[in-house]
Amino acid sequence: MITTRNRREELRRTLGKLFELQHFFARLELVFGQHAGAAVITFPELRDGGASADPTKLPSSPAHLVSAYPNCAAAMRRETYLRLGGYPIFFEHAYEEPDYALQCYAAGYTVCFDPRLSIRHHLSPQNRSGLSRHPLNARNELWSVLMRCPFPYVIAVALFRIWRQFRYACSNRPTWAIREPVWWWSAFRGIPTCLRHRSPIEWRVYYAWMKLARQPVSSASQLFDRKGAVA
Repeated sequence: MITTRNRREELRRTLGKLFELQHFFARLELVFGQHAGAAVITFPELRDGGASADPTKLPSSPAHLVSAYPNCAAAMRRETYLRLGGYPIFFEHAYEEPDYALQCYAAGYTVCFDPRLSIRHHLSPQNRSGLSRHPLNARNELWSVLMRCPFPYVIAVALFRIWRQFRYACSNRPTWAIREPVWWWSAFRGIPTCLRHRSPIEWRVYYAWMKLARQPVSSASQLFDRKGAVA
């Protein structure tokens, strides 16, 4: 009897999850239909216990355009991803999302946060060390600058990214700052690859994308408005 009861309970939970998935994808199709120009839709990411991963992206937050998104809480149009080339393979891990968001804006698409759908992210205890993730994120951020930022702005933006990442490392622990030259060397070795894949984006678009992180807007029409994000 205990075995039968357990199996019934497991079947009930499985059917419940399948129903939730069907409902989620039906609503996702509706959301994409309402954001016709969006290449990526991102949602509130809820951690265990119901806490939000990002206080600016809550289920109660208004919809707005974003400069980046978490892979675990987003959906993208497949045809657009394939047409734009997707994530740089040599990034391996980290910063693929901001780089792809930049490609989307350059191609005339948007990346939109919509609060009507939520994703519950059960964090794994593995590979969560900030010290191991920081060098990859910092290196790939610099590589993205070298590939996307137009000349002559690329020089100033690259130096700013290096300085900002070093300041972030110093704000954590001395061991972080001591290890910064490790990713500098890794980034230097990848410069030839970045130059082979270099495809500069119009500065007007690049600058508007950078400003989105601090000055979000609600529509594409506001993105380049002098009274909006790039004022």
